Amino acid sequence: MLERLGIKMTKTTKIYAWILVLALFAGGYTYFSSPSRAEVTQGSDAPIYLYGPDHMINEGDEVSRPFDGDAYASASDESVSIPFVCPDNASGASTFISPRGKERDYNAWNATASFGFPRGSKNLKEVSMTPAANIDTINLSQAAIRSVGGQYSLGIACTRDSGVTILKAWYRYIEVTPSTGEWTALPNDEAGEPVDPTLGQGVDGLTLTAPATADWVKNSVYYRVDPRTFSQSHDFAGVTARIAKLKAIGVGAIVLEPIFPVSQTGMPGSLGDIYAPSFTDTINPDLGTEDNFKALITAAHAAGIKVVITWVTSHVGNDSPWLLDHDDWFLRSGPEIATPVGKPYASLLDYSLPAVRAAVMTDMLAWVKAYDIDGIASEAASGQPAEFWDEATNRVNQIRPVVFFTSTPVAANYLTHSFASATRSDVLAAFASLARGTSANTTWNTLTKALAADNAKSTNLNFVTDFNTAALGKSDSARLGAFLNTAIAYTYVAPGAPVVNAGQEIAYSKPLKAYDSNNIVWPINAPAATAFFTKLAKLRTSNPVILTGSTATVTTSVKTVFAMKRTSATGTVYYVANLTKKALTAKISFGKKGTVYDFATGKKLTVAASQTLKIPASGYLIYTTKPVK
Repeated sequence: MLERLGIKMTKTTKIYAWILVLALFAGGYTYFSSPSRAEVTQGSDAPIYLYGPDHMINEGDEVSRPFDGDAYASASDESVSIPFVCPDNASGASTFISPRGKERDYNAWNATASFGFPRGSKNLKEVSMTPAANIDTINLSQAAIRSVGGQYSLGIACTRDSGVTILKAWYRYIEVTPSTGEWTALPNDEAGEPVDPTLGQGVDGLTLTAPATADWVKNSVYYRVDPRTFSQSHDFAGVTARIAKLKAIGVGAIVLEPIFPVSQTGMPGSLGDIYAPSFTDTINPDLGTEDNFKALITAAHAAGIKVVITWVTSHVGNDSPWLLDHDDWFLRSGPEIATPVGKPYASLLDYSLPAVRAAVMTDMLAWVKAYDIDGIASEAASGQPAEFWDEATNRVNQIRPVVFFTSTPVAANYLTHSFASATRSDVLAAFASLARGTSANTTWNTLTKALAADNAKSTNLNFVTDFNTAALGKSDSARLGAFLNTAIAYTYVAPGAPVVNAGQEIAYSKPLKAYDSNNIVWPINAPAATAFFTKLAKLRTSNPVILTGSTATVTTSVKTVFAMKRTSATGTVYYVANLTKKALTAKISFGKKGTVYDFATGKKLTVAASQTLKIPASGYLIYTTKPVK
């Protein structure tokens, strides 16, 4: 009906139409105001339809069923006989009752009943959904559930490893009345995921933990890439084709710039701004298909490379259907919808509204379920309340561990439960000062000490350029001049992890236009810059002290020479930088006499406790106690 009125009903808006209907049935707009909440859901793998003892469809949130009455599940609303199909590697199946959000955690289930497959088939047909049939108790018996009532998930699972590993799960949220055991089921949404009217309501009732993280977060060399400008094909396939090249220069994680459909209304340039998405629930078709994106992920994982996507959180482009369907979801500047600074073609979302939080989380959850991504990077996390991120990351990580990154500085409370890594814009700013050749080592001492302190809480991502900097139209060499390699080397040695911007590894000097069709031109033969980046990656792997060691600044005799060291029981790495545009000689306090290797030449050297060194103009030195291999 809404579409006849000219209102575009997207997948996302249909979901929220259901949520609104549920709220109205509950006695007003309780979805938007009620502080009560249920346990979170992971999302059913597909719709599950309920049939009565007569094998007739028996749906509707008003339908009340007896706890031990016959009920059957089907994969279709057309017939009770449409089966659920388990994967070929499934060895068994079970029905279960679980807390919401624990449907794929066997050890967290309350009660279950296992059964086998028909001979020669992995199809599950007319599965009993009678709660009382789950006679095997894990944490809470079906009899106890009948007695205490409450909110649960009732479902079917394909299993292996003696039923412990869950391969697929279909389920419905249910409400059980205490004592009588009468139960009702919440409806499916069109993606098969039970509607959760508490989504976006905050963190009450959630068990908050430390941010999800892993060794790769601290150990990786990151590689930031915009598929639209990365290759002549301007798509996912172009990135996939160079995975082996990225592996060769030591890349451990790819960070994809936004890959959502780009808003066309008032867009800059001929292609628009990738940071002004029309939708965040689907892939930009200009970059390829879902299968193309999955192929990129598969190729990256096969090479040992993680995949992180960038999420545009603060705003949407001006042709987003949310503006038509929900113009009350946006911040205002007087009577007009507010826009981000420098982006009049985008509109700022109002995160004080639970409906907005729910909409963003729904899309985020759908991506995590659809694609085997390893991380999500927010382009402006500080623009949303910390509570939003605490809820969003908690819900995502109940599906599976996904690491969250922020590309803007955030307060410490954002790092408590949500973000495992933060991009360091202060390092980028320091490099701008470095390029002028007027820095003092006190500035770099302060910065390095701050990086060391912060890296203990969340991994720093250190970089010399990013999308916004590149969009200004200057190449790295034009911005930093002779200091470029000095800056890049700092990102590899300083506390945290380095971020390589696509094209840096070939010293690509032509500025890329952010909003028009252009691309990096890859040379047939690797230039010297490629060897430089490859050797820097080997510096980190050959000297793990960079990954785990302590950090200290080192005293120098000249205030325009900066030095630091990374130290542990396994060795030491020294970094010395000339902050001026002329060659300098300075004494460096190594602390004791010892043997080191020169990173540039590989030669073995002996240094005194206080060693005089010549540092080239705008240049750097790296000495290691272990050779770079």
